[in-house]
Parts: sequence; C-alpha cells; structure tokens
Amino acid sequence: MLIFMDTSALVKRYIEEQGSSEVDTYYSSANEIAIAPITPIEFHSALSRKRADKSIEESTYDEAIISWRVEKQYYNSLPLNDPLRECAIAILKRNRLRTLDSIQLASAILTSSDEFVVADKQLFAAARELLEKEVTLIE
Repeated sequence: MLIFMDTSALVKRYIEEQGSSEVDTYYSSANEIAIAPITPIEFHSALSRKRADKSIEESTYDEAIISWRVEKQYYNSLPLNDPLRECAIAILKRNRLRTLDSIQLASAILTSSDEFVVADKQLFAAARELLEKEVTLIE
C-alpha cells in the first residue's frame, strides 16, 4: 500500500503528540510513503517553530532531525515540476487553501497513492472534495 502523507501528519512520526500512534500504524502497514517536494522544508520549519515556542525540548528537536536524516531516503518525493505547479494553481482557483497546502494536495493528486493522510482540517476538507482516494484526518 502506498500512502501519501502531508507534513502535518509526518511530523507526528518524529515528535510524540496526539495522533503519533496512528501515524506509526501507517508506517507499519505501508509499503511506501510519498511526500510532497516541499515537505522537507515544511518539516524543518515545523520543528524549528516547536523548538522556538518551547513546546519541545532542544534534545527532542535534535533527535527528530537525526531520525529525519536517516529516514528521508525512504520517502518517495515528487519533483517540483510544471504539472505539479499547474495542478496546485488549479486547486487554488477552486479552494481557499494556503499556497503550500495546494502543493501538498496537488502532490497527493499526482501520486498513485492509495490513501492521503493529513492532520490539517482545512486541507482534509479540500482533499475529500478533490481526491478520488481515501482521505484520513489524524487529530
């Protein structure tokens, strides 16, 4: 099974928080996990914000970054190319999503994944409307 995971869900793999056990279940059952080309940037941004606002300790941040560096090679990342950009723009014309969420959703559309896993309610709603695959919200 191929799972597409957006950054909001993926972070739960590296930082223990609500929904982390659900994400771990996907890691156990998926043959492959696909991510958007912007996920590495969003991942580092999310962790840096958590460290800055003291919601995670420095040591937790360091451990998460080390784990990411080891595991990132196993993710299937789409290229940021013209078809992806065009799909993201088309999504923005139909929905009031943030720019990066449109890239996440376009990436999910362009993969042959069986399921889209997300932890963002607005992106979840748009994905349910546009995707012809299972969409799961991790809360």
